[in-house]
Amino acid sequence: MNTVVEHKTFLFDNGNPINFDMNCFPRSQDLKPIYEYTSGVAIADSDYVVKSHGWFMLKNHHFVNVSKIEAIDIDYEDDFQLAEILYRRKIENEGIDKTGVL
Repeated sequence: MNTVVEHKTFLFDNGNPINFDMNCFPRSQDLKPIYEYTSGVAIADSDYVVKSHGWFMLKNHHFVNVSKIEAIDIDYEDDFQLAEILYRRKIENEGIDKTGVL
């Protein structure tokens, strides 16, 4: 099982459309969804992971779609700043219980 984020946006590869036809320009909400692997959660058989040298994307995988907010990956300073803004907004809107868990 792996977490993914669904995208319905106009995507290109080397100038060529991936998920739409340039001659028939659809609304973005009607595009075929493309899924981004988040590496947020992965569940796999340990023997498979060892045999595949650490790869845990199974051939018979199951995807769980998560929100873009849940899938934030912090690789750069601006990623961290965005995550911090969203975290503070969540604190303001929902508060923190005595355990510190949101």
